[in-house]
Amino acid sequence: CMANNYSYSKAVELFALIEKFASYGFNKAHSVGYSIIATMMAYIKANYKTIFYDALLNVNQESGERKKKLFDEAKKNNIKILKPCILTSDVTFTTTKDSILFGLANIASIKDNIANIIIKERNIEPFKDIYDFVIRMVLNDVSLQVIIDLTYAGALDCFNISKEKIVANLNNLYSYALMFKGLDYKPNTYEDYLAIGKPIMFYEDEETDFIKKEFEMLGLYLSVHPISKIKEKYNKKVFLISNIENDG
Repeated sequence: CMANNYSYSKAVELFALIEKFASYGFNKAHSVGYSIIATMMAYIKANYKTIFYDALLNVNQESGERKKKLFDEAKKNNIKILKPCILTSDVTFTTTKDSILFGLANIASIKDNIANIIIKERNIEPFKDIYDFVIRMVLNDVSLQVIIDLTYAGALDCFNISKEKIVANLNNLYSYALMFKGLDYKPNTYEDYLAIGKPIMFYEDEETDFIKKEFEMLGLYLSVHPISKIKEKYNKKVFLISNIENDG
């Protein structure tokens, strides 16, 4: 200030004003900014619930506890959470009018590169069935464990084969698919290779807890909650103590 011909007392007075404003000005600016953002988010949440929760889920992918709270809140707002599907899921969560569809990379063990391989292959031509799918995954060097995890997550339910049957027969299916390595395989043409015998799927896995595996893959129960099985087992009428009249 003094270099610009202001007196020392004026410089001290001016600095005192700046110092006083700084004690609340920064916080005031933040308050205004946050209030604008909060108002915008409240509007989106009230009018575009599905998009709102989809966006939050996609930015909270690493936080299991946070995701669970968001799933619970979305359900309370009548938003359906749909299990992943190799025929329709994107890499991350996507929305329809009143539902959120799991992305392939939202499955615990599935990375973005695997999700992109599946999407790339189905864009070339939709998967005909479990045989065609496994062959095309093997030709893209996707591991057996990845296909098992996709099954646990419900992503192969579109083939209308039980998880029990798929998992029990995957070793044979994977070995079958390996025989197409080095061949000029075109999607959905495995039946043209008569020299390669297609395995028959007749085993069923009766030991794996598929409800637990689904939870491990997705972070929530989508098919059925284990409590419902306990309810079925102990299907007895329950009365609230407050509703029982005292006859004596």
